[in-house]
Amino acid sequence: MMWRVFCLELRVAFRHGADIAGPLWFFLMVITLFPLS
Repeated sequence: MMWRVFCLELRVAFRHGADIAGPLWFFLMVITLFPLS
């Protein structure tokens, strides 16, 4: 489930180009915080 959402967001980010930093930063935080919670 998590991986599917990640791939979808990545595809949308690549489509927008300039907005790639936002989703990548968000998912980086999610991936790092998810095991801790």
